[in-house]
Amino acid sequence: MNNNNSKKNIILITIDCLRADHLGCLGYTKNTTPNIDSLSNHKGILFTQAFSNGPGTTSSISSLLTGTYPIYDDNVLIKDRQTIAKILNNYGYKTAAFHSNVHLTRFSDYKTGFNTFCDMQNLLSKSDKKWTESISNFKKAELKILRYFEEKVKRKYFLRNITSYVYCKTRKNITLSTSLADEINKKVFLWLDNCNSPFFLWIHYMDTHVPYHPPEEYFNEFSNEPYSTNKSIYFHVKALDNYYKLSTNQKKYLQSMYDASIKHVDNAVNELMKYLEDNELNNNTYVILTADHGEEFWDHGHFGHVGNIRSMRPLKLYDESIHVPLIIFGHNVKGIVINQPVSLVDIAPTILDLLDIPKLEKYDGKSLTLFFEESDDAIVLDENKNNYPIIAEVIDPADPIWYSKSQNRSELYSYRINYWKYIHYTSPNRTDELYNVKNDPRETINLINTHIDIAQKLKSKVLTHIKSKNKKNAKDTTKDKIKKLKKFGKI
Repeated sequence: MNNNNSKKNIILITIDCLRADHLGCLGYTKNTTPNIDSLSNHKGILFTQAFSNGPGTTSSISSLLTGTYPIYDDNVLIKDRQTIAKILNNYGYKTAAFHSNVHLTRFSDYKTGFNTFCDMQNLLSKSDKKWTESISNFKKAELKILRYFEEKVKRKYFLRNITSYVYCKTRKNITLSTSLADEINKKVFLWLDNCNSPFFLWIHYMDTHVPYHPPEEYFNEFSNEPYSTNKSIYFHVKALDNYYKLSTNQKKYLQSMYDASIKHVDNAVNELMKYLEDNELNNNTYVILTADHGEEFWDHGHFGHVGNIRSMRPLKLYDESIHVPLIIFGHNVKGIVINQPVSLVDIAPTILDLLDIPKLEKYDGKSLTLFFEESDDAIVLDENKNNYPIIAEVIDPADPIWYSKSQNRSELYSYRINYWKYIHYTSPNRTDELYNVKNDPRETINLINTHIDIAQKLKSKVLTHIKSKNKKNAKDTTKDKIKKLKKFGKI
């Protein structure tokens, strides 16, 4: 494809579960991202302090695609919100999305505005679809069995430990419900070959999400242990709820699988960049690379990134779950480093700014193009003068199926301004937390009882945010309902 249109193209790359501190350009010592590092060092703007607005895919992607904070109308799904794809589609852009994330497949609102939406249902064979459905049904039955077993025997997840061990020992081939990055790229390249107009392309890579399944040659770069996807899955199941402690070597094995998966995605990103160059698209295309959220490796006692009804694991908003990479590169974009905190709610207004399209008044985020004019090689802004808060939100339990059904439903908010980060829980069973992320970047020392004045001020800001957001969302929802009633002739 040779797109000579004067309009710029946008490619949005999101990498599932990619925590920021596992990239070389953000300080990781292992060679996981040589190609992404090269892009950030020479061609792109690297945001070292970028944060997801939610710790899971559903909350994060909703915010990213709509420019609004995750919780909306008592949920985190896109629902009636205006997606960036729909806006660009209205302005004549061809829009396409390629991914294999089941959470983006199950809820059709994520495809709003996309002319082409290629999800896991398109990529799986008929036999794989049937297998995936059977596993889903098994999980529903497993939930009832586990609850009964816990009540009667008082041995938490002992049954799952046995069944997962037997399953992983006896099954020779693990069938994945997701597609690897190179398989996604094949679909992407085919679509680009047949696209002759300005486009918005969203690619979501799943390799860095459990179950880790990197090609063996990548794993061998990070570990001397024998390669086994069955072993990786077994360790993952054991680690999910911390019901059975993993040894140090087992934890290292999982992290090596994770790093190998990152390296595999890094290679896929490089293939995409080569395609753009070979097809003369690199001079009129902006590429935004980020992640939907991070991944915890026992930083605060657990493994993974979400809590839900089945796992009984609490949701968290610590930085290992929400600190993500963010790199923007394209024609005339200078290679600079920005250390001021930003978040993914800023992506949608940034895209519209890059394409000279008017922004929506409803946006909670701001355009990041204000940083494009800077000329210094490394920019460190004075955070003491930064009044723009970084906010993350999520509903616990995380599984959207349970939002209106769970009696234990609660909300979590993190509010960071300057070096202070406040975490607020609406549940009475959890206590609010306060951290100084400059002195304590790992968030290990809760200062809620020693810095009372700061805690009270930040809590007041959080509560004000919640109140104003609920008022705004209620107003927007009412307007949408009136429009629908008029559309169908009811009023």
